[in-house]
Amino acid sequence: MSSLQNTSSSGAIASAPTASVHASDDLDPLACELLCQKMRQWAGGVISPANTDLIRSRMRPLLIKEGADNLRQLIERASRPSEIQLRQHVVDAMTTHETMFFRDAHPFESLVHQVLPRLLESRRTHDRIRIHCAACSTGQEPYSIAMRILESHEDRSDQPCRGTHLTPVPMET
Repeated sequence: MSSLQNTSSSGAIASAPTASVHASDDLDPLACELLCQKMRQWAGGVISPANTDLIRSRMRPLLIKEGADNLRQLIERASRPSEIQLRQHVVDAMTTHETMFFRDAHPFESLVHQVLPRLLESRRTHDRIRIHCAACSTGQEPYSIAMRILESHEDRSDQPCRGTHLTPVPMET
């Protein structure tokens, strides 16, 4: 780790730690592969190791914050059993946090016009259908599913829809 010196208006010199990670640094392909393997193991996420721009942009702030010299060092630290919090920070940094109501229209149309009719047809009227919406960040997606069920199948408004994200508190509608 290096230091960056800054002179204040009083003339005093202050040092701030900086990591030796630069935006132009090439990422070690083996470290990218290791990160992708760990993301699949830790969170079920599939990321291409060839997507170096995404990996660089999402991991650089964490590399700097943690004072790691490179990606491999950070991943090896996060892999230790005692580093659960760091591992969660890595997963969080690599996870897409985009959430919105009715995100991606096609899946909702397929749900209403194809999936739900088939499910409802195969069930007796008193059987419940349970819907799990994974990786829903702050919950807009499961609420959107619940609204579409209410709009298209009012008679089945008692259907539970549960959403979860990689945080300990799931969303429920």
